[in-house]
Order: sequence, then structure tokens, then C-alpha cells
Amino acid sequence: MKSEVFSRSCNFVLGEKATLMNCLARTHMNLKTQQLNSMWERRQARKSHAFSILELMLVLAISSILATVAVVLYRDYLETARLGVLDAGISSIAPFQEAHKLKSGRYAEGSWQLEGEDDQSLFDAIGWRPSSQETDLTIEVTLIEGGFQVTADNAYGESLCREFPSRKLCDT
Repeated sequence: MKSEVFSRSCNFVLGEKATLMNCLARTHMNLKTQQLNSMWERRQARKSHAFSILELMLVLAISSILATVAVVLYRDYLETARLGVLDAGISSIAPFQEAHKLKSGRYAEGSWQLEGEDDQSLFDAIGWRPSSQETDLTIEVTLIEGGFQVTADNAYGESLCREFPSRKLCDT
């Protein structure tokens, strides 16, 4: 390789009637330039295969922000789903109450606690049981003017109240 570089640079320089020293100096400069270029290429190749600490920290920061947003959205989703289960349980009482009113002339009053199943006055009065398999569900039915009010509580401390037959949320 050195002889090739020497002959290329010397042919160019000898064409201008230069001395042998000029030719050797030119050859030496070409070799140094090639060495520097190859070192630079190796360094660039090494750099392109690795991540800097700044890049890694940026990825971690973005990932943690996305994870935080996902956890908050997931908790909201769970709360909405649990309230939906409560609403479904409340809504399923209405047809039983209407059938009871047709038979007896008034709505029934009572409660249902699924966990212990000690209080089954709603089942005894109107034949209602919740359709969900919620493990800790308490439902209370009280009579109000022109209808009845149903309040449901779950194990997570969430509560939902509706007035029937209008199905509007209770004034809290």
C-alpha cells in the first residue's frame, strides 16, 4: 500500500519536476491523511452503534410520562366500569318494582347485601337479585314521593343513587 501511495504521489509530483524529498513528503502526508480518515471512519462506526447517556435518559423520561398517563386513564376506566356495574344493578330493580306495584298498589322498600346475604328483604318482597357477581354489593331501596330511590354501594367505596321511575340521579 505504501508503494502504491508513493508511486501515485510521486508521479504527480515528478510530473512537475520535483525532487525526491518533495515526493517523499507528499507520500508521507497522503499516508497520514489516510490513517486519519480510517480512524475517523472507525470512530464514526463505533458511535453509530451505541446510544449516548442523553439519548437513554430522554427515552426513559418519555416512557415514564406515557406510563403515568396510561395508569391515570386505566384507573378512570376501572372506576367508570365499576359505576356501570352499579348502574346496571340499580336499573334491573325497576321492572320488579313495577310488577310489585301492579300487584300490591305500591312500591316495595328494602335492602340487599350480597356479601353476607343476611338481608334479603328485596328478594322476599319483589323477587329481585342482582345480576352481577359483585362480591360486596349493598343496595338500599327507599320510598320517595311518586316513586322510589335506589342507592348502591360497592367494596371500593363508590356509591350511586337513582330515583325511579324517572331514572335521574339523586340530589346529593
